Amino acid sequence: MHKVIMICGFILTTFCTVVIAETKHYVVGVEEFDYYPLYAFGKRASISEDLLNAFASHAGITFEYKPLDINRLYHELLVDGSVDFKYPDNAYWGEDKKKGATVIYSSPAVPYTDGVLVPKSNKGKKISSLSSLGMPTGFTPQVYGDLETSGALKLKRHYSMDRLVKDVMLGKTQGLYSNIIVAQHLVDADYGASLTYDSSLPHSDSHYHLSTIKHGNIIKQFNDFLIRNPELINTLKEKYN
Repeated sequence: MHKVIMICGFILTTFCTVVIAETKHYVVGVEEFDYYPLYAFGKRASISEDLLNAFASHAGITFEYKPLDINRLYHELLVDGSVDFKYPDNAYWGEDKKKGATVIYSSPAVPYTDGVLVPKSNKGKKISSLSSLGMPTGFTPQVYGDLETSGALKLKRHYSMDRLVKDVMLGKTQGLYSNIIVAQHLVDADYGASLTYDSSLPHSDSHYHLSTIKHGNIIKQFNDFLIRNPELINTLKEKYN
């Protein structure tokens, strides 16, 4: 009888251990930036946080979001390993910081277009007519970075999207390079749609990804989740416009 009890106890303990091991807590390093509706971790709900939370719930894991400035975020992901994942990320971002590191990226999670918003009266003018441009801290699109290096364009960077929009409204900069949905949301809400996206100027169409250097198994699960839940993604796109 004792042997039976001991065997059952061993089986139960082993089963419980497996369940506990599969329910794990991960730290996601996120940009310390209010970039609503794409992401605004710790400030308000967003399409990215809703999507990641839905996946975590599905996978039986928990995500803790840790807002950091961009340089610290790369350091904690790539050097001291205090964050497990980075979001958002893209293979073309921070290539100098990632040199020598094997970064694993998820499938495309959330699409984005980064481009220039200008006063409506200036739409359609050539890039050579721009002498100043605002953009979020950490952004350096190559074409505008090259113009800055040559002295043809002055770039003004800031962590506050509201500040960057105001600079264009007050004439301190001639345009704003950022995600067009984020910028247009601010403009429409506070300034009566007085700025508009100029697609004739250099812009970037790509996607946000979840990245890691040590949890490839979770990335695989996330990729499978994206494939199997297109209706969720469409619902979130509609919810956040």
